[in-house]
Amino acid sequence: MSRLTMVWNRTQDYVKARDYESAYRLILKEGDDMYLLRLVVQTGPVTKQIDKSVSRQVMARLNNIVRQGTFEMLEVEWIDDRRDLVSSKHCP
Repeated sequence: MSRLTMVWNRTQDYVKARDYESAYRLILKEGDDMYLLRLVVQTGPVTKQIDKSVSRQVMARLNNIVRQGTFEMLEVEWIDDRRDLVSSKHCP
């Protein structure tokens, strides 16, 4: 089992116990954006249940992820791929 998998499993234990602050602290410490995004999607907004400094760190990391433009590039690629698929089905 990889280190990140073990960290994710521990994070899930925190989430099940509704200890969101510990879950976010652990993921922030790891520095893995994909696991942070997974946690954000899983917990939804929990800013009222975590420390302000942890909340600020999460927001800063999310802001950096958005500014990198990675998701916009993926979205465009998927849209282009889908458009090409639809276009090819309509061409003789």
